[in-house]
Amino acid sequence: MGRKINIEKRETHEKTLEIELGDEGEVRAVGRIVYTDNQEGWNTRCPSIGSAYPDDASLRLKKISMEVMEGDMVRVTLYYELPRETTFEFGGGEEVEYSMDYSCSEQPLLTHPDFQDIDEEEQDALMAMASGASPKDTFGNEGKVIADVVKSEAGKKAMEKMRKGQVSFLCPGGVFSVTSTVQALSLAGVGKKGSPESGAPAVSGKYNWIKEGVSGRRTGTGNWRQTVSWRLSGPDGWDSDLY
Repeated sequence: MGRKINIEKRETHEKTLEIELGDEGEVRAVGRIVYTDNQEGWNTRCPSIGSAYPDDASLRLKKISMEVMEGDMVRVTLYYELPRETTFEFGGGEEVEYSMDYSCSEQPLLTHPDFQDIDEEEQDALMAMASGASPKDTFGNEGKVIADVVKSEAGKKAMEKMRKGQVSFLCPGGVFSVTSTVQALSLAGVGKKGSPESGAPAVSGKYNWIKEGVSGRRTGTGNWRQTVSWRLSGPDGWDSDLY
């Protein structure tokens, strides 16, 4: 007597792939496979969640549904979607993004261009005022009176502002960022002066850039979505001794 062989019936009915590009550039890609299978053990034969779509490995299995049919059969539907962190290319490479955050920050009053030519002794006297001293107070080892030392027009102008409580000013500055897709993150040059590769606003005078930081996230393709940030200096540029 021969052996009884259980032949499983598994038939593919439908396989579709739909890709749509939204008004704001967002991508929605959905693949679907529908097939029939024996009810017994059907779940052991279907692909696992997260597995790749047969015709496009960038799509991953997200959901499985099953419908019972006549004759101990089931209809299995597999739903594949493009992971959020994956970019689907339409006839070209992945987009490079540029952003600029330009705003004001507080800086010490004596760093303003109007007060940069004040001599060293006057600066010391004015720095004492910035720390809370009054024009009649003394400063330094020699105990000189602040008002007696500050003689220049620029110095007197700064002293008058400090006497009113103004020890800082708003200086415009900004951060320029470039986001792109790379195979590996590079931390080279962080904390050093340099120039963004492209896309940055033009600057004049002594203004320059420092590479402030690098951040990134790894995508489903194994590449990195990297953001490099560059901070704009004040009117004197970044200190060459420090950066």
